[in-house]
Amino acid sequence: MGKEKRPKLCAVCRQAPVDHEFSVTCGDDCRQVIRRARRLVRLKTMPCVACGRTVRLRRGQHPHRAVFCSRECRERVRTLRATRECEQTATCEHCGAATKVFKSSGRVARWCSRACKAKAERMKKVQAKACEWCAQAFETARTAQRFCCKDCQQQAAAKRRVTDGGGCHSRRAKKYGVRFEVIDPVTIFQRDRWMCQLCLAPIDPSLSWPHPACATLDHKVPMSKGGDHVVENLQAAHAACNLQKRNKMELFHGQTGTSAQATCSPSA
Repeated sequence: MGKEKRPKLCAVCRQAPVDHEFSVTCGDDCRQVIRRARRLVRLKTMPCVACGRTVRLRRGQHPHRAVFCSRECRERVRTLRATRECEQTATCEHCGAATKVFKSSGRVARWCSRACKAKAERMKKVQAKACEWCAQAFETARTAQRFCCKDCQQQAAAKRRVTDGGGCHSRRAKKYGVRFEVIDPVTIFQRDRWMCQLCLAPIDPSLSWPHPACATLDHKVPMSKGGDHVVENLQAAHAACNLQKRNKMELFHGQTGTSAQATCSPSA
């Protein structure tokens, strides 16, 4: 006959057998004792920030946060933190306003706000430049700034619109891969004596775009056919004549020119 198997006793009371095969306790009372012991093992203790008394952390409480043993200690620490800052005697390095000096560390705040700190960091990158329009020297922290003021920027943009036809000539020259030069249209109009080279009629300088008789630049050899945007390839023309010619290379001085003169008359 084999040996009889001894019953498994409770791990807490060591008297009653376990209630089933895979258990270690005899009932609910002993099971609660084990659960309470495991919970106490997981708990941690930390000293109170104000008085140093040992405080047991609650379940789920982060151990790196400030711990207080009572409300009195919490209020005492809040009052201490509120009175750390002394009178505002230091000055901001950027705007000169009053800043704070901390009693605990003696540290002096260099700036009065985050905005002043950002401006001070930006001023470290200041460099001297010359305005591209009036040639006046100015200082800026922006690497892409080209003009000293908004007026110079607007005047340069207005001249660019006149000399470059609103930017279309440079874009078209880049599109067709032809040579481009910055040219003042007035020099071309004065060279041609304010005469349209397509209809041979005079051009009224007082008219402006989009009047059909206003002065425009015409390319003798169109850009789409390899013509460069240079002085030798430019001529004065009425806006209506220029649109009527399109990208053709021949000049029309005959019956087409007569109709163009009627279209481009100042009274039209």
